[in-house]
Amino acid sequence: MANSSVRNAALTKPLKPAAVAESKKRKRGRPEQVSEVVFNATGELLSEIAIQSLSFELLAERAGVHKTTLYRRWGKPANLIAEFLKWVSTKRVPMPDTGTLEGDIKAFVKLYATHFNSDLGKTINRILIDNQASASEELADWVKIHYEYQLKSYTDLAKRALDRGEINRIADFLFATELIVGPMLLRSTLSGFEIDDAAQDKLVAVALAYLT
Repeated sequence: MANSSVRNAALTKPLKPAAVAESKKRKRGRPEQVSEVVFNATGELLSEIAIQSLSFELLAERAGVHKTTLYRRWGKPANLIAEFLKWVSTKRVPMPDTGTLEGDIKAFVKLYATHFNSDLGKTINRILIDNQASASEELADWVKIHYEYQLKSYTDLAKRALDRGEINRIADFLFATELIVGPMLLRSTLSGFEIDDAAQDKLVAVALAYLT
């Protein structure tokens, strides 16, 4: 009986802090849920450290997942960062579809202003700027992937406007996006100013004046 009591006491004994911390690391869920957690943690880390310093060790600790999960799913940090940039492009900044050119331009400006004003947006912009000052081929590849997804999204938006007869050429719309995104990048990342409502209204007016 005494031995049984000892065993029961051992089974109900509270976990030590280290054991609790370890158990918290073992997050499980559907693949898309784990990816969301990991990508959010990636954005947080990249706001604090250089992209070249990102490691699975740091990321596992921040995301609360096993390091083996990261290796099994992505193989190396470079692959994860490529997927992270894709996630940002497709999930965090979805392209609008309001049914009109003016509505799409206004929604596009609002989406990008909100994104560029956020910590995640500033992190992505810093990666883009680092790419210009770096000789890293991997970094250049990551940025190329990001731009490719952005270009596809812009082109899809332009095709809808073309089909509605609101623009004459897709190339004109793509240039209009540069008239919007370029000043936003300068204002939020290089100058450090917020892209406020007044700035957004001016960018909408510039883009629409060019396209119409």
